[in-house]
Amino acid sequence: VIGAALVPFLFIEERDAKTLDLLLVSPASVSELVIGKAVAGLVYVFTAGAVLLILYNYLIVHWPVAIATTLLGGLMAVMLGLVFGAFLENQGMLNMVAGLTLILMLVPPLVEQFATTRSIDFLADVIHWLPTTALGRLLRLSMAAEIPPPARPGTC
Repeated sequence: VIGAALVPFLFIEERDAKTLDLLLVSPASVSELVIGKAVAGLVYVFTAGAVLLILYNYLIVHWPVAIATTLLGGLMAVMLGLVFGAFLENQGMLNMVAGLTLILMLVPPLVEQFATTRSIDFLADVIHWLPTTALGRLLRLSMAAEIPPPARPGTC
């Protein structure tokens, strides 16, 4: 959530302060500007991820899975934040679009178990393909005593 909320705010803040125009006429290219914003977002995301891994270290059994999940989730959030920052013009639009998107991405992992136990096949298939559901599943597996084989062929 930090990456998807902070990175677009960095762009919006530059637009509001009128410093984005100055950066665009500077010797720095647009790609360097985007990479700089992404690196700043990644620093915040990975710092928050490290703090959470340290706080919940007593639950984690499979550290490589937990670290990989944190890295992949952080990269996904920062990429989503870059997309929001490129297309959203002000803080109000960011709050509305990013809030709705984050709700739509964070609720399915919570209802995944309900959808699979009630055999709502279509809903379970849609939820299964969301990246946040896969990240939630990987995080739960990092805390499991043993990592079970996939339930269906081709699933994580």
